[in-house]
Amino acid sequence: MSLTFRLLTPPGPGAIALFEVRGAGASELLGAAFAGRFPRLGRVSVGELRDAGGQAVDEVVLARDSTDEALFTLSSHGGLGVVAAIRQLLGRAGATEGVPPGAAEGRRCEAEAEALLPEARTDLACQVLLLQLQGALRAEVEQLAADPEPQALARLLVTSQLGRRLTQPARIALWGAPNAGKSSLLNVLLGRERVLVAELAGTTRDAVEVELSLGGVPVSLVDTAGQRQGAGALEAQGIALARAEGAQADLRLVVVDGSRDEGAPPAAEPKLVVWNKQDLPGWREAPTGALGLSAATGAGVSELRAALRRALLGPASELPLARGELPREGRGGAVVFTPRQAGLVAGALGALERGDRGRASHCLRAILG
Repeated sequence: MSLTFRLLTPPGPGAIALFEVRGAGASELLGAAFAGRFPRLGRVSVGELRDAGGQAVDEVVLARDSTDEALFTLSSHGGLGVVAAIRQLLGRAGATEGVPPGAAEGRRCEAEAEALLPEARTDLACQVLLLQLQGALRAEVEQLAADPEPQALARLLVTSQLGRRLTQPARIALWGAPNAGKSSLLNVLLGRERVLVAELAGTTRDAVEVELSLGGVPVSLVDTAGQRQGAGALEAQGIALARAEGAQADLRLVVVDGSRDEGAPPAAEPKLVVWNKQDLPGWREAPTGALGLSAATGAGVSELRAALRRALLGPASELPLARGELPREGRGGAVVFTPRQAGLVAGALGALERGDRGRASHCLRAILG
């Protein structure tokens, strides 16, 4: 039996974390890492878990199975850093991380939903993951595996954008010149005063990140320093940081002061451009493709929230589930919600386009575990 470990408790921070370690070499691995009285069969010991350099990782409880000498349960504190350190320690010692509980019994997509639920940031994310845990994706995939059909597979693949954005929140970087109103826009989108707003150019120097919900779609919104030439040394550092944030973001929200005679600063795609300060007398009409609004009065902000959702979800924004419409009578509601699942659906669609129905069915059944 190969040496494996798996996390038995749900992912995310908690009071404790439970690991199962089993297989040939489990006693040797834990014997070397555990500083304390090594437990006999059916016994429990308390001690320190130490890495290869002898550094303590955490105080743990080590339990040994009463009949299987190669099966252990390790209980540690549940902080994210501790769990990550134990994973790293076990992996470096030669153990392979196994599938989550439930996956080995052919319930992998349900196990994936169960693992992601503790990290769900919005009600919509919880509702969608619960539907998959209750078998919505399984029912759809089983039907398609029996009779693969290109249009149905394409529709299922569209749901992966919704699943991705619900489980992996997008980063949106606010981008623009000084005093364009980026910080004011962040505050109004968030619904509270989170960042400092002033007439003085260069007020924002550090990147400020907040989490918010766009109709149930969680995002991280990052306020960045205004882009300009001739800034002082400290502000220049903020501008460099802003450019790094803009390059890494999933979407750039370009804010323009529409009351001045200036265009939108260059920004990489994908981007969404807003023509701010609609409330001022000098404001001119937003050009084609840009959205007019006023961060000061809130005019146009609800339209911006809707536009951001469409930009992030693409065609998936038209799905009933994306609008919060839950399926009736327990039918429907299938959403592809992990990169693994999306890759297999795409593989099934590609196989079907090549005329290989057997391969398409095989890809789909692999989603189920």
